[in-house]
Amino acid sequence: GKDAIISFSGDCILLVYLLATARFFTIIAAMDTGSSFEGMGSSREGSFAIFAEPTFFLCLATLMSEGKSFSLSGIYSNLFSHIWMELDPTFILIGFALFILALVENCRIPFDDPNTHLELTMIHEVMVLDHSAVDLGCILYGSSIKLWIFGSLLIGLFLPHFPQLILKQEIYFFVGMGLFAILIGIIESTMARIRLLKVFDLLLAGLAISIFAFILQMVR
Repeated sequence: GKDAIISFSGDCILLVYLLATARFFTIIAAMDTGSSFEGMGSSREGSFAIFAEPTFFLCLATLMSEGKSFSLSGIYSNLFSHIWMELDPTFILIGFALFILALVENCRIPFDDPNTHLELTMIHEVMVLDHSAVDLGCILYGSSIKLWIFGSLLIGLFLPHFPQLILKQEIYFFVGMGLFAILIGIIESTMARIRLLKVFDLLLAGLAISIFAFILQMVR
């Protein structure tokens, strides 16, 4: 397909740091309110990032190795559907790790419940509890973009590559994003939020999966 409008070597690294910068400013804004509850949520958010960001880096490093590119456009242009038909274990593991990241980074069940208002169990929601008007709107809009980004990275692994059929590929993409949203909805309808201490176990599991995928890619 075509390259992104803004595409250059190393843009995937920039993406990670842009997301980290957004997290930083969200935490700072929460602490600026002076609320002890928002400080608690900020602490939890920062703790989750310690495990989530290395997992994200390892997933991208594995994809860069396979896609032979340091640009997201180049990586996903070089990934072909046959890797899934062959059930390549590396990309199956990357798919699991990215899905775990999508849930934790977007505060979805089972890591967090975006609809709860119980202070002792809130993470992201408590960070925006004292925001309103334009500030709250910007935070919610940013959260929706973040979910779209992680969904795009995950769905891109499953998409077949049609260099000459851009419209067909876009249709596949939107169908895939719809299935991604349905899968999140099913999880939120059938599962409850897990205990806070168990969240770190799942984050460690995602990190272990990404490390194993990276090692498999290096030794192939």
